[in-house]
Amino acid sequence: MNPAVNDNRPYSSEELAERWGVSAQHVRDLIGKGDLRHFRVGRLIRIPAVAVKEFEECQSTAPSSTGDI
Repeated sequence: MNPAVNDNRPYSSEELAERWGVSAQHVRDLIGKGDLRHFRVGRLIRIPAVAVKEFEECQSTAPSSTGDI
């Protein structure tokens, strides 16, 4: 199946953690800090695909934290 077919479906914390290679807790921490948009379906947390793309774009264009200016 082509991964682009379901490109607009929302992610769970666990799915996004696997995609990014981080823990699900890290994803929930980003949500808790307000760095990652989300919505709830009952008790479940879902992250819209567009929010994931926005976050990834911000991370790829963020300045280096090495102190080089």
